[in-house]
Amino acid sequence: MIRLKNTKTSFGISRTFAAAILLGFLSSCSTQPDVAPTSETLIHEPATINLFAKGYRQIADKYIEAIPVRQLALEGIKGLSSIDPEIVISKNRTQLTLSANDQPVKNFNTPNSEDEMAWATLTNAVWHEARKYSSSIHDAPAEQIYEAIFDGTLSTLDGFSRYAGKKQARRNRNRRDGFGGIGIRFHYRRGLIHVVRVLKNTPADTAGLKKGDIITHVGDVPLKGLKSRDIIAQLHGPIKSLVNITVQRTGRHRPLHFTLERSLIVPNTVKSRIKNGLIIVRIRGFNQKTSERTAQRILSARKTMGSRMKGVVLDLRGNPGGLLKQAIKVADLFLKKSSIVSTRGRHPDSYQYYEANFEDIINGLPLAVLIDGKSASAAEVLAAALQDSGRAVIIGTTSYGKGTVQSVIRLPNDGEITLTWSRLHSPAGYIFHNLGIFPSICTSGQNNKPAQVIRTALDQHAKVLSTYQAWWQSNKITNDKRNSLRETCPPERRKSNLEVDIATALLADKLLYARAMMDVPEMAHRPYRELSLQPSTP
Repeated sequence: MIRLKNTKTSFGISRTFAAAILLGFLSSCSTQPDVAPTSETLIHEPATINLFAKGYRQIADKYIEAIPVRQLALEGIKGLSSIDPEIVISKNRTQLTLSANDQPVKNFNTPNSEDEMAWATLTNAVWHEARKYSSSIHDAPAEQIYEAIFDGTLSTLDGFSRYAGKKQARRNRNRRDGFGGIGIRFHYRRGLIHVVRVLKNTPADTAGLKKGDIITHVGDVPLKGLKSRDIIAQLHGPIKSLVNITVQRTGRHRPLHFTLERSLIVPNTVKSRIKNGLIIVRIRGFNQKTSERTAQRILSARKTMGSRMKGVVLDLRGNPGGLLKQAIKVADLFLKKSSIVSTRGRHPDSYQYYEANFEDIINGLPLAVLIDGKSASAAEVLAAALQDSGRAVIIGTTSYGKGTVQSVIRLPNDGEITLTWSRLHSPAGYIFHNLGIFPSICTSGQNNKPAQVIRTALDQHAKVLSTYQAWWQSNKITNDKRNSLRETCPPERRKSNLEVDIATALLADKLLYARAMMDVPEMAHRPYRELSLQPSTP
């Protein structure tokens, strides 16, 4: 069981923070706005004002740094210029001026307070006025306006905070949480929809669809000529809803008709293979099923190999991250009693840390983790947890250095704001944002044979330990020095077999593995609370 604690007060598990948790909305203030709505309004004006207000308030309350509602709204209003550059918004002490084609056309009084409803009303009023002077803004659909305004609002924040409209947000949720579908992968060739894979234990598998089938219709809708996203929209739908499909199959003169009940489909992010007594588990991202599928792959390999199993390699190269909670659960598979990660931001709920309590799924067998310059976020959480605890040897290059956590705020229009709200701290206490995770065996620029890379790394034991010490004390140094540390083992995208071959050689040789594990400093074993509560700078 993973234990969640808070460095100030104790939080129940129902308040567990995850990288993609959907945050509830705060109540909006009903103070009388300073700016009255213009006479020209859209049909859903109250809903639009509420949308802007919800977005402004959520960002102001939860962003990792304090940002006034006033600033958020002003940047959002200026975002209208992204639709029409001839529309310009300028500000003096008490007013906004809307200009079109270099001519001032209207002034607006600005609210005196941080009331989000007042600023949302002003945003709406400026938009409506700009429609009179810009055909681009006048003709733009509401979703395009929302995107322009929220993109403007978020433009001065960090690069990981972003807005997604209704359609993109739906795709994001599908990747994180799964979707209602039938369980196939298809290719679109010459106007025909070819099934290239039928996922096991899905409605398509149960119904008897096969690789090579050609889907011609969904219900009465012919698929030929549709774009891929429109085909997907036809196949997806609410879980447990029925969908009728028509299929052409090689060797059958008449079409086949199937009625399927859609079920929850969660994309598979885990693959594995067995090599020389090792199970090599490739994790491409972290969604709702990643930890479960990782455990299944390892347990299946243990059953197959028995006493012949020598260890596990976790390949996180190119893994961009995903759900924080899933990375924590994967780390917990290999840690008996250890810290995993802590998060700290401005909002009280962001002060949390996680500890592992499970039994080690591989009973102490050797473990290696592969990372590269594209291993980011949740992948770095997993690598740092296993490294700092002294559980695994890390092989590859310095990782990406994305050490912040984003919460997902669902808006009334079904769009969403992905907002940075806390920083990640490794069990050793360091912030790996803009720094990354340092590997014991560096493969940057390497094309040598595995044995030579291993020998070089092990011969540099003192240098590796010194780099670790500098890495784990990096909270007190400047960004320039952090960049210099990264160049100790420059981040690269690694796609060759070198890292896998190094891991295979290390885990097959107990002496080599033991020597590699000596490069984990004693700091890794100091009490977690002592480390994690040390003062640090963002």
